[in-house]
Formats: sequence, C-alpha cells, structure tokens
Amino acid sequence: MLTPLFELSQNEDNVAIIIKAPYANIADTEVYVEDTDFRFCSSPYYLRLHFPGQIKETEYTSGKYDSDKGQFTFIVNKINQGEHFPDLDLISKLLIPPNNHRVAKPGIEVLSESGNLSDDEDDDENDWFIEQEIQHQQNDGNIDTSTQTHGYGFANKTKGTLSIMKDEFSEVLDITDPDHTCIKDRCHLSWKQEQDDFDEDQYLADLMIPEQQEVIQALIQYTPCWKTNPDDRTQVSASEQEIMKQLGNREYLLGSQEKCAALLSLVNILYAYCYDVRTTQGEHTVESAWTINKLSSTLCWLQSFTSLKQVLISNMRRSLCYPLYREWRLNCAVQDDVRIILSQGKRSILKCLLSIHTMFNNSEPRYLLNQLYIVDYCIWIQQVSDKRIQNLADALNEVTISKSDLRFDLEELETAAHIVQEEEMERALCNHVSTLVLCSNSEQSDSSSSSSSSSDESSDSDDESDSLSSSDEEDKTHTKMQSLDSDDTVDSD
Repeated sequence: MLTPLFELSQNEDNVAIIIKAPYANIADTEVYVEDTDFRFCSSPYYLRLHFPGQIKETEYTSGKYDSDKGQFTFIVNKINQGEHFPDLDLISKLLIPPNNHRVAKPGIEVLSESGNLSDDEDDDENDWFIEQEIQHQQNDGNIDTSTQTHGYGFANKTKGTLSIMKDEFSEVLDITDPDHTCIKDRCHLSWKQEQDDFDEDQYLADLMIPEQQEVIQALIQYTPCWKTNPDDRTQVSASEQEIMKQLGNREYLLGSQEKCAALLSLVNILYAYCYDVRTTQGEHTVESAWTINKLSSTLCWLQSFTSLKQVLISNMRRSLCYPLYREWRLNCAVQDDVRIILSQGKRSILKCLLSIHTMFNNSEPRYLLNQLYIVDYCIWIQQVSDKRIQNLADALNEVTISKSDLRFDLEELETAAHIVQEEEMERALCNHVSTLVLCSNSEQSDSSSSSSSSSDESSDSDDESDSLSSSDEEDKTHTKMQSLDSDDTVDSD
C-alpha cells in the first residue's frame, strides 16, 4: 500500500484533511474516524493519522472527491470545540501511533506522541554545561577488547555496520576502524589529526592579507535566510513534507544521557551546515556536502560529546583546519547562526536537516550518512519538546569560547605576525624615507650644477661684451686719428 500525499488545516471547530490519491479506486474507498484516529483506505493507498486532539463524525462531517485534481477532501469535527491542534505540519508525528507507556528498564522510555516527556520538567538547564564522563566497561583481564564493537550513528545505536561497508565509508569518514574504536579514542584521534592539519600560514593569510579580509568581511556581514525571513522558518513547505513522508516513522528508546548526546551532536551538525550557508551566501555548491561532512566530527569521526563547549571547540578547530575560509570572527558569526536556528524551534531545525538530507542524497556515497544520522534526526526532532530545544538555545548563548581553548596557539601566532608586520612597515617606511632623502640630494646636486653652469655662461657673456666694447673704442679712436690726418693734409695745401 502507498502512503498518499496529504495536507491538513483547521479552524476552531473542524479539521480539513486533503488527500492526493489520483489512482484511487473510488468504489472501494473507506474512511474511519474515532477518538484521535483517522484512517483512509482506497486501493492502492492507505493513510492512518493520529491527531493530538479528539475528533468525531457528526452530521457536519463531509467528504468529496475532485476527479480533476485526483484528491479527496474530508472535514471532521473536533470533540472539544475551540481546541487548537498543534504541529499539524509535522506529518511524521501524526504518522506515529501514540504510546505513552514507560518501559520497565530504568532511565529508558518511549518518546510520547507530543514529545513532552515527563522528565522534561525535571531537566536542569545547567546540564548542558556539565562535563559528563562516559562510562566504559572496565577490562578485568578476561575480556578481549579487540573483538568489542562500539556504537555510532544516531544516539550511538548502530553497531557492526561499517565493518562490512568499509570501502563505501572510507570516502566520508576519517576514522578507519570505528567498530573497534571507543568514543574517547575517536576524540583523541580527531584532535591529533587536527593538530597535524592546522596550517599556520593559511590562517595568517586569511587574517593579514587585505584582499582575503575583504572577502571574509563580506561573509561575516551576510544575512542568512533565518534572519531575513524568520516567519518562513516556522512553516514546512510542500516539498519538505514530501521528503518527510518518504522518511516514514519510527520509535526511539533513549535514556537521558542519550538524549543529551543526541542534541549535542545535532548542534555539531547544525554548525557545519550554518558555516556552509554563510560561506556560500545561501547558494549551496557541489562542495557543500563535503564541507558539512568534514566540519562535523559527528559525521566525520562518529564522535559524541558531553558538553556544549566541547561541541563548539570541535567545530571551530575543524573550521580553522579544512575549509576555504579560516577566520576566528567568521566562526563567531556561525555560532550565533546556530543559536538563532535553535531559538526558532524545531521547524527551523527540521528545514536545515532536510536540506542536508537532500545534499547528501546527491553526493555519493554521503547518502550513507543519511542512513546513519540525518533520517533519524529528521524524525526525532519533531518529537522533542519545545522547552528542551529552547533550553539548549539558551545554554548555547551562555557558552564562550576563547582562542586559547582551541590549542592552536592562535594568540601567539597573531602577536608574532603583527610584530613582523610592524617591522616590515618600519623597514618600508625607512626605505621610503631613504629614497626621499636620496631624491632630495639628487635634486639639490642638479640645482647646484645648473647654477654653476649659468654663472659660467654669464661670465662668458660679460667677457664677450667687454671685448666688443673695447673693439668699438678702438674703432672710434682709429677713425678719429684718420680724421686728424686728413685735416693736417688740407692745411699743408
């Protein structure tokens, strides 16, 4: 049987159920309404919904079929008039049968239909800050630890899968033998690799080169969709509902520590997603799936966390090691993005997860990460209480990470780089001053030479003038003598 596409709406008195079933056998269509249960059967379609409030058939209940659109429309009545049914757009919740009983095993419980778990009221908001030790079974000398397998995937519930799919996962995981590597060792191994992969030159280039800083500043100032259109983050689109329908439904048995670990890993994944959105300015690229995979140690190292600070340190370390842009202020902007998404609630988180799911499906073999983590997160987040998510957002807002927490000696690197930069500026200034002095001296020398040449020319001109003047006098004297001689000759006659 096929699960048809459907849409739900409500007013104070009724719930409208629109079912798209173009190949339905109209003659064999059956509808059943009782308490919180609605069932629709029309071969080859079957749909069973469990509403958060009670419904019933009355004289006002109606149903019709639009042959042009191939869809049924049913109007059923609410038993409690004026009651608001929450989360009708989160269809995975409606597909899950209600099951509110507690399991006898201490600390384990079945998630309720609404997600409002009884232990939510007793949760201490400060739990997110407390470093918790993961309990490991002590080796008494009689246990062969080489044959022990360790969990991974959503809430670390999967074991033994990766050993038989080692070739496929080798392209998406940095850990080589997850089945025989405990969570504590995964943390140590990823930390060591990050220390080896951190590139001081790349970090300083993004910090000091003006062209790089100009690009990074634009990324920091970018306004993502969760800021520009916050109202859209509270609505699930038709295409997103189609994905949710395909994901199906399932039931999760999680203890309090497992729920905490699952939410912390969720933050780790959301951080990687927000980094990609900010650095691509909302236009995901063919590298986006790789970026999200690489920046999340949950997805890359199958790592689990015990505190929010540990999560952020891991994300920030990896974002300074692997992607194109590696800058501290950019990290801080991404952290604020995660806080905003969490504060907007489960629908905003779900939209991010569905986007990741689509990207991973189109990036072979990262679809395997969907099977390990993302599908479960898409279903489970719809069941988590709003209070728990808000507590997580508030706690994240209180966490402060310093550069020294990353253990990359960033402050020392920056100080040394600034000293070198100042020395280079001083040398450049000295060279510039020296050049100016040389130019000034050269100009003065040229001016002196020009003055001397001018003086020589003036002297030559004066000499020539004196010579000409002397010659004129001689000519005048000669002429006068000739005149006197002529007079003497006349007198003689």
